Amino acid sequence: MLNLNQQELKKLDFNKAEYEYFIENCNFTERQKEIIDLRRKGKSIIEISLEINISERTINREIKTIKHKIYKII
Repeated sequence: MLNLNQQELKKLDFNKAEYEYFIENCNFTERQKEIIDLRRKGKSIIEISLEINISERTINREIKTIKHKIYKII
């Protein structure tokens, strides 16, 4: 079904079909969706942190949670 490599998952770099599938099936929070969208646009952790005004540590924790939710369904 879905065949993500580690680099794609690290960057949260999905094609449109994968992105829509994950958004529909992973029960992401609004913050997690925002982080995914910003990562898909090529933003770094620091840039995301500054843009949405939360710490880099929180961003990294959210990304870890996002990956965990994705792993549960693939």
